Amino acid sequence: MENQQDVARARLLLDTLGERMQRLNVPLHAVMDDIDRDVLPPSAALEALRADLNALVQERAELGALDTAMGGIFPADAVRADCLAALAEYEAATGRKQLLGTLDRMRSDDAECMSAIAAVQERYRFFSEQTDVEAGTQFSALKLLVEAFRQEKPILPMRQFVSYNTKLAADFPEVLISAVLVNDPPIYLVEAQEAASSEARGSDAEEPVDACAVSSDAAEPACAEEAPATAAEDAPSVPAEEKQESEEECVVTSVFDRVRNLCAERHPLVEMEDHSSASPISTKGIKRYVMKGEKVIGIIRTVVLHLAQDNLFTAACAAHLSNAEMPLVQSVLADMVQRGYLCAHQFAGLPQLYIGVPALKKTCAASKELVKHLCLGEKSGVEMASEYSIAPHEALAAILCEKAFFHGARRKAVKPNIAGGVRHGCGIVRCSAPHLNEMMVFLTDVPDGMWMKAFWKRYRADADTPHMEILAYDAAHLDETRAFLSKQIGHPFTEDEYYLFADDTWAVCTHAEDSAEVESASDAGVMGASSGMHAPASEEETSVTAAPLATIKEQERPKPAPVSASAQPEMPEEPSVREKARTAHRVHNGTDTQTAWSECAPVPMDRAKMTAELHAMLEAEDYGGASAYVYAAAYFDPAWAGMNRALSYALYAPLQKCRYSSDSLMNIYFTEADEESCEGLAVAAILWNFYLDHISYDYAMQSLMDMARSFPLLKDVTALSDVLYALMRFKQQNESGVDKYADYRLKDKSRIEAKMAQLEVRAKEFEDKYINGHITENGSNRRFIETQKLIFDHGDYLAQSLRAIVEGDVEAFDVVRAYVSDTFLDTEGGGDSLDVQNISAAKIEKLIDARWYEAGSLVAVKKQSSKLVGSFRSTLQNRLEKIAALLVEWLDCVDALGIRDTDEALAAYSKLRPTLLDQLRRSAEGLDAANLPAWQSSVLRRTLTELTRRINGAYDEKEHRYFYADFLRTPYVLLDADFLPRVTRGVAELEEFFPPHRIEQHFHAKKISLTDRLREILDGSDDLGSARQIVHLLEDMGRELDPSLRAAVERLDEALIEPRAKQRKIDFIESLELAQSYGQIESSAEDKKEKILQSINVVYDLCLPSLDFGFFETVVTAFREKIAREAMKRGAILAKELAELRRDAPIIMDAEEEERRAKKFARIDEMIAAKNYTAAEDMLHRFGTDDEDSPLESLRTDELRDFLRSYDVCYSKVYDAGQTVRSLLRFKGSTKASRGGDKLVEAWLPRSGSMDVQRVRLLLQQLGFSISEVRVLPRTAKTEQYEVLLAEPAGGRRSFSHPFADFGSKGARAPFRVLCLYGKFDADALIAKFKEVGTAKHTLVLLDYALPKDQRNRLARKTKSDIPECAFAVIDRVAAAYLAENYAETKLLHMLFSITMPYTYYQPYIPNAANPMPPEMFIGRKEALDKIMDPLGENIIYGGRQLGKSALLRMAEHSINRLGNGSCALMVDIKSCDAEEAALRISRACADRKILARDFETRDWGELARAIQLRLMGEEEQIPYFLLLIDEADAFIESCKVVDYRPFEEMKRIQSAGEERFKFVIAGLRNVVRFDKETLSNNSVLAHLKSYTVRPFTVTEARELLEMPLSFLGLRFPEEKQALVSTILATTNYFPGLIQLYCYKLIEAMKKDYAGYNEAGSPPYDISETHIKKVLNENDFLRDIYTKFDITLRVDEDCYYHIIATLMAYLYHEHNDQRGYLPETVLALGQELGIVKMQSLSIENVHALMEELRELNVLRQTANGRYLFTRYNFFQMMGSRDKLTEDLLMYMEESDGTHMVG
Repeated sequence: MENQQDVARARLLLDTLGERMQRLNVPLHAVMDDIDRDVLPPSAALEALRADLNALVQERAELGALDTAMGGIFPADAVRADCLAALAEYEAATGRKQLLGTLDRMRSDDAECMSAIAAVQERYRFFSEQTDVEAGTQFSALKLLVEAFRQEKPILPMRQFVSYNTKLAADFPEVLISAVLVNDPPIYLVEAQEAASSEARGSDAEEPVDACAVSSDAAEPACAEEAPATAAEDAPSVPAEEKQESEEECVVTSVFDRVRNLCAERHPLVEMEDHSSASPISTKGIKRYVMKGEKVIGIIRTVVLHLAQDNLFTAACAAHLSNAEMPLVQSVLADMVQRGYLCAHQFAGLPQLYIGVPALKKTCAASKELVKHLCLGEKSGVEMASEYSIAPHEALAAILCEKAFFHGARRKAVKPNIAGGVRHGCGIVRCSAPHLNEMMVFLTDVPDGMWMKAFWKRYRADADTPHMEILAYDAAHLDETRAFLSKQIGHPFTEDEYYLFADDTWAVCTHAEDSAEVESASDAGVMGASSGMHAPASEEETSVTAAPLATIKEQERPKPAPVSASAQPEMPEEPSVREKARTAHRVHNGTDTQTAWSECAPVPMDRAKMTAELHAMLEAEDYGGASAYVYAAAYFDPAWAGMNRALSYALYAPLQKCRYSSDSLMNIYFTEADEESCEGLAVAAILWNFYLDHISYDYAMQSLMDMARSFPLLKDVTALSDVLYALMRFKQQNESGVDKYADYRLKDKSRIEAKMAQLEVRAKEFEDKYINGHITENGSNRRFIETQKLIFDHGDYLAQSLRAIVEGDVEAFDVVRAYVSDTFLDTEGGGDSLDVQNISAAKIEKLIDARWYEAGSLVAVKKQSSKLVGSFRSTLQNRLEKIAALLVEWLDCVDALGIRDTDEALAAYSKLRPTLLDQLRRSAEGLDAANLPAWQSSVLRRTLTELTRRINGAYDEKEHRYFYADFLRTPYVLLDADFLPRVTRGVAELEEFFPPHRIEQHFHAKKISLTDRLREILDGSDDLGSARQIVHLLEDMGRELDPSLRAAVERLDEALIEPRAKQRKIDFIESLELAQSYGQIESSAEDKKEKILQSINVVYDLCLPSLDFGFFETVVTAFREKIAREAMKRGAILAKELAELRRDAPIIMDAEEEERRAKKFARIDEMIAAKNYTAAEDMLHRFGTDDEDSPLESLRTDELRDFLRSYDVCYSKVYDAGQTVRSLLRFKGSTKASRGGDKLVEAWLPRSGSMDVQRVRLLLQQLGFSISEVRVLPRTAKTEQYEVLLAEPAGGRRSFSHPFADFGSKGARAPFRVLCLYGKFDADALIAKFKEVGTAKHTLVLLDYALPKDQRNRLARKTKSDIPECAFAVIDRVAAAYLAENYAETKLLHMLFSITMPYTYYQPYIPNAANPMPPEMFIGRKEALDKIMDPLGENIIYGGRQLGKSALLRMAEHSINRLGNGSCALMVDIKSCDAEEAALRISRACADRKILARDFETRDWGELARAIQLRLMGEEEQIPYFLLLIDEADAFIESCKVVDYRPFEEMKRIQSAGEERFKFVIAGLRNVVRFDKETLSNNSVLAHLKSYTVRPFTVTEARELLEMPLSFLGLRFPEEKQALVSTILATTNYFPGLIQLYCYKLIEAMKKDYAGYNEAGSPPYDISETHIKKVLNENDFLRDIYTKFDITLRVDEDCYYHIIATLMAYLYHEHNDQRGYLPETVLALGQELGIVKMQSLSIENVHALMEELRELNVLRQTANGRYLFTRYNFFQMMGSRDKLTEDLLMYMEESDGTHMVG
């Protein structure tokens, strides 16, 4: 076999060299021209030339090595054409030697047969010395003899047997032909050295042959016993152990020759890319390469480098093991090939394969550091001579190994140990777990002794509970492997499952109890196998816990020369636990990429129930429904595959591609038949087979007829036997079925001509679109475009065939037929009948692949993919399938028109016709008395009826197209463009949409007429696609259709239907987000919301092309109902908790308190009834606290509402632009308010159209501003404008009356702008003016014009959509009049901004905690701020992230520094600093602020404390009070332990000096005093410092932050929507940072479509579920919520909070104990899992951590001292069980633990 592989490789190299030399011709001449002209050639040209020359040298060297191995066959001058000729001669000579070697080894114990063999051997001794044509002919005959000899007996199909017999008869004796064809007399092979004449011809033709292939053990076991004893493997009496004697020599057999030759033919090495010669490899370079990439990139590189150590692997393997996206992995692999780390091999038709270059392996093996980092074995990186001589069958073996590994890891319920690998193209993969022993084997070459030894060891080890599986290339290879293994073990080898690479399918086998051979249900079903990884087998396996990555070993690539056992690479060290976790997580999850459309049965399938349903459908004559039903059942459950084929062929059902032949029917109804008798189905199918004309030569018809005669049914109904015989005889005699001449085909010539005219029109459309049209696909894939050009080229047969149809050129029939037959029709078995059922998908694939490879030579850069894949491929497939169907239909029409009255077959049909019709009639009548189940009788009766109608002409061939049209009468099942039902996709999470269930619903539904169904659709179901199909069907079948209905369908506007459906989708998605926010969706076990979203999007995309949005609406409705049903479970739990709370509540004597409690109970009841479980749970949690959830008192006064109520009155007073406001408004009285209002009016804009600085200052002061400076600005666009700087507030801290920093605290540092506008303006004019003057500064607009209310409302919308970058607060005459009439000096700014800011856009919220918080938005924390600023207050502040600690410190600093008495506050961030670094940073900060000397800095806390104390005692620039605020101090506090907290002692010493002149405050994440109380003595200064916990907001504080700023912008929660406030606060966990984020998104939504508000009625903006949904539907909002929650738990490097929360969530999954969990339970679990961080904690430590989590509102404590998550959604946010497993494994990895999480 090596000779054949060498020849194939040499031929490929010669072709490659020819192409490369041709490509080198131009650049070489160009360089030579440059040299001749003394010009330096371009560097790029030289680099390209060098690469090609290097490749040329490498390929030439490899060809030279092959030449030497083949005996120096190439001529010395090495002309390529001569080399090709020499290679052809060598191949022919080698083939002759091999044939002669086989002939010489033939023996028979029958004297006559042996004499014949000897005669043939003698004859061929003569021919072996001849070279003439006669010798060539004779060797062709010998080749056929040997081929027949090696065929499995009996030779099937029968036509193949007949073909061999006919062809061999002319050259060989009859006895010898009988021996090789039927093994009668028996014939066998002996070893080559025993052949009597081998020495005479030379013994170099050593072809290993498998004796078991000769004697056909399964059929004739006696033959093996008669074989010579020298053939040890042939004698079953030899003990099995003797088969293990040799570990290096291969078993002698030729059984795998076929698959090796097939691989060499179909999958030659197309391209190999290796850049290692140009890229030196070093240890340092590898380390830097791995470390410099991002985290994901680094993981991929590490995994690939591990795999590259003698493993041949695919990109899919690396993607699975690194848990990364395929495009990213392919990019990394391409980069590693370019860098010279990997060599890429591209075999035709196989995925691209990669292996590490020798230099990489040598470098890795030599570096202990790399061995450890990459988890390599000690002998990793062995350099091998055959590195670049990977044979195609070895590449196949590598892929089969990947398939085996990931098949073994497919189970979700267990995590098996998987180990094994490949050796010389042979592999074993073993999968073991409790109650599971699974062994998978594959053989693409002859195994050696070591492999056989390993096989025996595993086979005997698994003898008790074996689960055997075979992986093979195709069905023949499966049989070869099974036969070989049976021979080795001495009895039939039976596997439980098998995998066929050719089909990429796994199938389950069924076994006959008494059969000596395994019977495999070849089409029993499909389970998708994902690409995986492989590893080499060694003699000893190492068990690995749940991770295929752990089985990666060093692989010895096959070499021409034998390799000693000592050179076998060893297993690497076990991979890291993190990689184990990744793989286990991936295996547990599976690799399904379309969870929305499940390809596995999502619901249990009750076989008995479904069988009853199927029978009922058939008895009710619902044949289309039954066909679809069983087809769908088989798709989801392979056990139904047999019934699916049986019924489909009996019905001639379009959904199953039925290609009738006697062989296929014998397999379906006899060989692979289920136990249940299906005589009726079998007879119906045989009728179709004999009647139709799917294959030209059906040699097995008589055998099928003989089998059918055994049916009792044919004895009961003799007419059936008669009609079968008549149809068969007609087909035998006329080489065509009756269907070709049936009346329905020939009754109407004009109908055929009309159909041809339609086909001509369609052909013209195809020609214009694809042949003459412009290619519109994505131009980025140049190779795809070139592929299309080649397929649809004008000069190609495809284009010429279409042209022939367009021109009606029937004379081209023979040419077109030959092309169609060769290119599109399945001709296996001799069939090329003109039937669309014969269109071969495989041939279309082959055509695409051929043009794709051809196009590869036309583009500069080839894609990584070995094949055209994805949407590009499916596009071409669809186009070619449609064109092929058109060509076949046209040929069929021409063929029908070509039938003449003189046709003998037509005359035979005319003569047979009356008899057939009579026989069919009598058969149908006889069924009534037949002993046949009703459902089978119904199917058979339908077949008899349809055959009758076809023959008598009553049949319309369009009926076949509309076989499933009955589904159009109900909305349950959609049909595709070909009127085939879509029954292979079920909607995830919706059991009722499981396709078999949908078909059942259709069957049981009341069926209305197609016309009534059309009316139903027109009444509003939006199934436009179905409506059009109904109209098309009715018109095509010539049925009556109400013209008004047709007109109504035509009027349906796609432009309206699609947007309506899209809006429904958006509404549902927003509702889904709200449902999750309300706690209605359970998403802890898996992210159900994401699955539902995926399903909805996929269903929408499915319905989009046909516009069947009624079906989409049905799915949406079903999801809504399912969510509502499942939400009730959560509601029941909360209702129970509320009932228990009511029951256990103590009796209250105070009536008022009792009433208050009753209202709380009622409120919770109300939330549960409204399914707002988030709010209900929050209220239950806070029930026993004083934290009241009631509307803010400050919001009871609504200035905007009062303004709008007074608007018309104020407008009527000042709308007259001809008069001044002063003249229109008069204030009587001497009250302060009247005087203030009068002054405001007095200062208003004059009619003269000009203000000045003083008047602007006066007006602004009257409006409530404290002015520092007003500056006039140059006029822009003739607009009067000023710049205003506000005065610093005196006395430090103050409460701001509004949340707008740019008009408040920031206005004291950065001035805002004032515009003065005069004259008439509407909203659009104002927007134009604002854009004209610029939108860079926040602006106060003084407008001397009275805006009508509608224009003010329009201005509110336009400012948010057109100029959201800054605020334009417009004060017009109406607003000024309202302020003057309601003048109140203390709340003037509050009033001003309440009535102006809703009409502009401003964002007061700060979602990023790193940004400074303006004082206006510092809401809440009053008590905490006082404690920090108080000289006698707390020194230690701690709390989680997102709680506002830093904002609190900054506010304290801001307030102290603005006291105005010289007091000073300094905030210093010392994150990650130890004690010395903290002292240095603080001293420098003090120096920078001039608190200490400019050049002062120190690392010593004693010096720092002394310097601060001296500064405070100094007389110059005395500091009355110095507040030192130290933030992010966790690392600092930790480092202070080693110095007994001396820095604290020093700071405390200054603070205790008296006079309350100094205080220090340290802020951190954890309560170090509580956490470390065991290590802190009572004398420790830390234990005596007061601390304060920054907790989440109280309800009042949270409501203030949520509602107050929003109210100034016009946003408010109506009284009836107060539950939304509770929902938002519960969702954000009362964390200030999350509330800020939520409100930020709410305001941001105003910029897009005005957040859905109506311009006419807004502002104010009432917040409702609709607007909340829009926020929740923001892509990044919930992710931000989760991220911030996660940050809260990961407070520092030790991640204690996160570990505790993860363990708690894990306990929820495992136990779901609603009583809660004790700290002891959490600690025990953490220690059991081997998490070192938990090993070092005490019970007290864990209790302290859980208390801190309680203070963070993450956990809550129950009455019995246990802990639960405060809110259920916190548990959900921790992730699914698999996510928790991965997190825990990460912590286990950090501790080098080996425990696994179940």
